[in-house]
Amino acid sequence: MKLESSYAFVYDISDFDAAEEINRYDKYRGRMFACDTHSDNMRGVVSGHNGTHVLTLTTCEVLFSIPRGCWWVCFLELSNRLAYSDGDSVYVCDVQSGVDVLKLKGHNGEVKSGALVRGETEIYTSSADGTVKLFDLEKEECIYTFFNHRAQQYTKVGVSPCGEKVAVGNENGMLYVLKSGNYQ
Repeated sequence: MKLESSYAFVYDISDFDAAEEINRYDKYRGRMFACDTHSDNMRGVVSGHNGTHVLTLTTCEVLFSIPRGCWWVCFLELSNRLAYSDGDSVYVCDVQSGVDVLKLKGHNGEVKSGALVRGETEIYTSSADGTVKLFDLEKEECIYTFFNHRAQQYTKVGVSPCGEKVAVGNENGMLYVLKSGNYQ
C-alpha cells in the first residue's frame, strides 16, 4: 500500500501577477485538510490525518507536532495559542510548547470548522452532528447551540468582521446565515 503524502506550498504574492514559490513542505505523510498562517508571517500550521504540524515558513522546519488534528486549525494571535479540531472536540494548545491547555467538548460528530469572535474569547464550531456551537474560551463551556432539523453535516462556519452575522454551510448545499447575539 502506497503511503499518501500532501504538500504545502509557501508563495510570495506581494506582486500578485508574478507570484513566486518560496518553499515547499513535503514531509507530511497523509492527507492535509487545514492550514493557517500566523500574523508574524514566520509560522504556519497544517493539519490532517497525520496530526498537526507547526512549522517555519522560511525553511519549513517543523517546530512541533501534535498527534491529533484533522479538519480545522487556527492561530489565536492574541494569546499565542493554536486551536484545532480532532474528532468531536476542539483543543487549544500553547504555540511555544505544543502542550494542550484546553479541550472543548459537546459535539457528537467531527468538528469540521471554527471561527473566532469577540477578541478571540469565543469560538463558533460547526460539526458533522448537525449543530453549530458557540464556546466561551475563558469559561471553557458551550454557551449556545444552533440546530436545524433539515440540516445535515455542517462543513464550514464563518463570521463577519464585526461578529454580527454567522454563515454556516452544510453537506446538503444549504447556507444558513445566523444573527449573532449576546448569549452570556
